[in-house]
Amino acid sequence: MALPRYEDVALGTLGRFADSTAIVRLDGDELSIVRIAPHVAVWLHGAADGQSPRERSDCTRVLRQVVHRALQTGRPAQEAASRVENGVVEVHQILVLPLETHWGFPVALVHVGEPESRSSLVEQVYHSTTEGILALIPVRDVDGALQDLQIVALNAGAATLMRQPASALLWQHLSAIRLGSRAEDIVTRLHAVVETGGRIHFELDYVVDQRELFLKVAASTLGDLLVITLVDITELRTREASFRMMFEANPLPMWVCDAASLRFLDVNAAAVEHYGYSRERFLTMTALDIRPEADHAAVQAVLTNRVSPYDGEQIWRHIKADGSSIEILPYIRSLILRGQPAVLVASIDVTQRRLAEAELRKTRSFLDTVVENIPAMVYVQDAVAHRLLLLNRSGEELLGVPRTELIGETAHELFLAAEKGPAASREERVLLTSDGGALVEEREINTPANGKRLLHIKQLSVADEAGRPQYLLGIAEDVTERRAVEARIAHMAHHDPLTDLPNRAYFRERLCAVLERQQRRPDQSAVLCLDLNGFKGINDTLGHAAGDAVLRVVAERLRACVRAEDMVARLGGDEFAILQESASSPEAAGHLAARLVEHLARPFTVLGQEVVIGASLGIAVLPGDGTTPDLLLNNADLALYQAKAERRGTFRFFEAGMNARVQARRALERALREALNTGALELYYQPLMNLRENRIIACEALLRWRHPERGFISPAEFIPIAEETGLIAPIGEWVLREACREASTWPGEIKVAVNLSPLQFRQPGLVPAVVSALANAGLDPKRLELEITESVLLVDSDANLAVLHRLRDLGVRIAMDDFGTGYSSLSYLRAFPFDKIKIDQSFVRELGANRHCAAIVRAVAGLGAALGITTVAEGVETAEQRDHLQQEGCDEMQGYLFSRPLPVADLARLLAQPEETAQAA
Repeated sequence: MALPRYEDVALGTLGRFADSTAIVRLDGDELSIVRIAPHVAVWLHGAADGQSPRERSDCTRVLRQVVHRALQTGRPAQEAASRVENGVVEVHQILVLPLETHWGFPVALVHVGEPESRSSLVEQVYHSTTEGILALIPVRDVDGALQDLQIVALNAGAATLMRQPASALLWQHLSAIRLGSRAEDIVTRLHAVVETGGRIHFELDYVVDQRELFLKVAASTLGDLLVITLVDITELRTREASFRMMFEANPLPMWVCDAASLRFLDVNAAAVEHYGYSRERFLTMTALDIRPEADHAAVQAVLTNRVSPYDGEQIWRHIKADGSSIEILPYIRSLILRGQPAVLVASIDVTQRRLAEAELRKTRSFLDTVVENIPAMVYVQDAVAHRLLLLNRSGEELLGVPRTELIGETAHELFLAAEKGPAASREERVLLTSDGGALVEEREINTPANGKRLLHIKQLSVADEAGRPQYLLGIAEDVTERRAVEARIAHMAHHDPLTDLPNRAYFRERLCAVLERQQRRPDQSAVLCLDLNGFKGINDTLGHAAGDAVLRVVAERLRACVRAEDMVARLGGDEFAILQESASSPEAAGHLAARLVEHLARPFTVLGQEVVIGASLGIAVLPGDGTTPDLLLNNADLALYQAKAERRGTFRFFEAGMNARVQARRALERALREALNTGALELYYQPLMNLRENRIIACEALLRWRHPERGFISPAEFIPIAEETGLIAPIGEWVLREACREASTWPGEIKVAVNLSPLQFRQPGLVPAVVSALANAGLDPKRLELEITESVLLVDSDANLAVLHRLRDLGVRIAMDDFGTGYSSLSYLRAFPFDKIKIDQSFVRELGANRHCAAIVRAVAGLGAALGITTVAEGVETAEQRDHLQQEGCDEMQGYLFSRPLPVADLARLLAQPEETAQAA
C-alpha cells in the first residue's frame, strides 16, 4: 500500500486555515505552485481550481517578493497586498513560512488572509485626486427649457481649484458662481452639451484673491448628469508666458520648429529683423529653407526628433531673405510645445569672425562673446590697484597697442590723458559712489596708433558678495568723428556756406546775448547793416560764379576791418551785418563804417577782370536805437536805405524820421507799378543829327514818368527801383512797342532808337517781342535801332551774340551805347559787326579841357571809320564840342545843342520843319 502524499497530510492538519494556504517553491526567479487551496487560487488566479489562464500580475509580483524574502532569510515574512477586482479594492495580509522537506529543495507555506478592507476604486480616486470633479443636473422651467445647472456632487479637488468650500458649492447654481470674463460663453457651451450630448474641452481663466488661475475643463453627459473635470494648468501657463517673454525679448535670433517636419512654429523679433523674412513668411517655411540644399541632410540629422542639447558644435551656413549667406553658431534644445515635440534654436551670427576666433569663443562664456564683439572699448580693472584685468578687441584697436602689453598695467598707462590730472582720481570717484551709479564723462586721450581721440566713457563699480568694490567696469566709445560731424553740423547751422560767415540766426543769437549783458552792465554797441552797390550788375553781366567770388572776397575784407570780439555776418544775397561790441561811442561805429566803405571801394579782380562795386551802410546804436534784435536790425536797415537813397558808397546813422522816408520809397514803388498798369508812363524823344548833312536821322526814345502828385520824377530815381523790383522787363517791352508805334508816324527816313537793359536782354522772349512790336506798328525793321551796353556781352556771350545775330537778321540795327566805359573790350567789335557805337558823354564833356578825352574820341572815331561803323557822340551841348567832333570824324551827334528830349507833340512839330530845324542847329 502506497504512502499518503505529504501535502495531503500537511494540509489536513492545518484545520481551519487549510482553505487559505498554498505550498510554493522557487526555481530561480520562477514561482512554482506545489499545492494551492481554493481561496488562494481565487486570490491569485481568479478561479478556485487555479486553472484560469489569466494570472494577476499584481498578486504574483507581491507573492514572489514575499516568498523570496522568506526563503532567503529563513524566517517568516509578511506583507499587505492590494487586489483590485471589478472596481473594488481588497487588502489581504500575506504570511509566508519557509519549510524543510525531504525532497531536497525548500518550499514555503503561504497563508492569504481574509480581506481586511474593501473599498470602491472609483470612490478612492474621486476623493483623493487633486483634479476637480463635479456632477451637475439641469434646472428646467415648467416647459422643460434648460434654465441653469445645479451642482449635486463635487470632490475636494474641485473645491480647492474653485477656491470655495465644498459646502458652499454643493447645490449651488452655476449662474451664481464666478466664472471670469467668459462666463456667458462658458454657460452657453455647457448648456449645449446638456441639450445635444457629446463632449467639450476648453480653458478657463479667472482671478481669485488677486491671483490669476488657469483651468483645463472637460465636460460630458452621463445620463441626465453633466460631469465636469477641472485640471489646474496655472503653472503650465505661467511657464509658457515666461518662456514667451524670454523668447520674444531675446536679442538673439530664435525660433521653434516641429521636431518631425522641421516646420517653423514660432520666431522671435530678432530673427525677423536679422534674417529679413517677415513673421508670416517664416511660418510658411521649414528649417531646411534657410540652409543651402547641400546641407539639408546634415540639418535633418541634427534637428529631427532631437533629444540631447546641441551647443554650437559646428558653424552652420544660413541664407537670409536677400539671398546673402551668413555663418552662425546654433544652440539647440528639445521641448514640448502644445503637446507636440519641438526644437528650440538660438542663432549667433559669427559671419565676420575667423574660424580661430569662433573656436576661441566656443571655450568662453556667453559674456566673453558679448564683450569681445561690442563695438566699443570694454575694460575691467581691479578696484584696489586699478590694474587692467580685461580689454576687448575694440579697445585694442582703438589704443593701437596689443592687449598683452596692457593687461596688468594701471589706468595711467591705459589712458594717457591729454589734460592734466591723474586718471586714477576718476576711478576713485566711481568706487566711492555710494548709490552704485555710473560716472559718465568725455575724455580726450593720446593713443600711439591713432593720435588724440575723444572718448565717451561710462564707468561703474562691481561689488563683491560683501558689498565692497571689487572691479571697475568701463565702456569707452570713440566719438571723435561723431563730435566732429556734430560740430560741423552746428557750424553749418550757424554759418553761411559760401563765405563761412555767421548767418542771420547766429547773428541774432549773438545780438540777444549782447542785449542781455547790457541789462547787467550797460555799455554801447552798434549794429551795422551793409549792402553792396552794383552787385546785381556783377551777377547779371559776369554770372553767378563771379558774384560768389566777389562775396567771398568781401567777406575777407570785412573780417580784416573788425576786431576779434566783433561779429561779421552774411544775412543773405549781398546783405551783410556787423555787430560792434563795446563801442566807445557812436563815432567809433562811424569810423568803422568809413573804413568798410573805403576797403570795399577798392577794385576786385574777378575772372581776370577788374570790377568796382562799393558799399552802403546803415548804423543803429544800442540800446538807444532799440532793445530787441528785430528792432535794431530794422532800424539799421532803415538807415541803410537812406544811405543808398542819398548817395551810394556812404553810411548813415539811424534817425527817427527815416522810417517815413522808407515808407515813401515803398509808396513810390507801388505808384510805379500802378503807372505801368494804368498807362501813366510816357516817352520823350531826343533827335540824333547827321553832322555831315546837318539833319535829323533818328530819335532816341527816353522814358518819362509824370506822377499825379509829384509831377515828373527823374529816371535816376525810379529806374533803380524798376531794376530792383523786376519791373524793368515789362516796362522795357512797353517802351519797345510804344516807340515802334510812334516811329511809324514819322517820315520814312527817320529811325527810332530804343535802349535794352541787360535784364531785358536776358529774357527768352526778346526776339519775339521785337517781331511783335514791329508787326503791330507796321514799322520797317531797318528803322529800328536797339542800343545795348557792353555789359550784355560780359556773361554768356555766345548765347547773347546769337540773339544779336537773330535781331540783325530781322533787319534791326544794333548800336553799342556808352562805349568806352565799364568793361569795354575791342574784342566785342570783332565778335559782332555793330552798326553804331555811341561815345559816352563823359568824354565829350571834357573835349576842350582834357587832351586824353580828345585822344579817346579821335581813336574811337577812327576805329569806327576803319570798321565801317557809324560813331555817335552823346551829350553835345556847345558849338565848340560840335566843331571838334566834326574835325575828329564823328558821324552823328546828340545833345542839348540841337534839342532836349521832346514829348510826342513837340517832336511832331520839329519833324514837320526839318530845314528850319537844321539851320537853327
